[in-house]
Amino acid sequence: MNSTIKIILGGLFLLISFISKAQINIQNKGEYLLINDSTKIIRGGIIKINKPYQYDFIAIQQQQGFSLKKVMQIANVASVGGALGTSIGGITKSTEIIVTGAKVVNHAHNVNNIIWTAEQIGQLNASSKAKKIVGKDFVVVDWDFDQDENTFFLVGKIESKKYKIFLQNAIALNEINL
Repeated sequence: MNSTIKIILGGLFLLISFISKAQINIQNKGEYLLINDSTKIIRGGIIKINKPYQYDFIAIQQQQGFSLKKVMQIANVASVGGALGTSIGGITKSTEIIVTGAKVVNHAHNVNNIIWTAEQIGQLNASSKAKKIVGKDFVVVDWDFDQDENTFFLVGKIESKKYKIFLQNAIALNEINL
């Protein structure tokens, strides 16, 4: 029974880790942003847009700004993921489950880093607005830190339109490929 509980809790941890990716560390180094001590984002750099987490993108919006509904969706995903992740870690007290879970999440994330074909985009259960930017290049123009939301925003362009990316959540929801 003890191993069954560990398997169930490990599965829950993997699910929460995949959704929340609570381990995202972003540092502003001035000339670039450093993500998890390994990935750099520079001005003029290109980020690939992945598929939306839901029917529409949650963390990627045209420059008109975020609607209150989108901000609340992001906050709900983050708070639920953080609370469950903390609970599971406390209950299991098993670093083996945590380390294995992190490795599986990393591999699952890498599998999703693909090039989107027109046929694949057409088959997505996503809005026509979302489908227009899947697989496109986001050119980073600048970034900023929002004190109220305690997060980084990327500002840039997809083709000729201005967009804003809520960075931590775009990574956590796999809406972008770095």
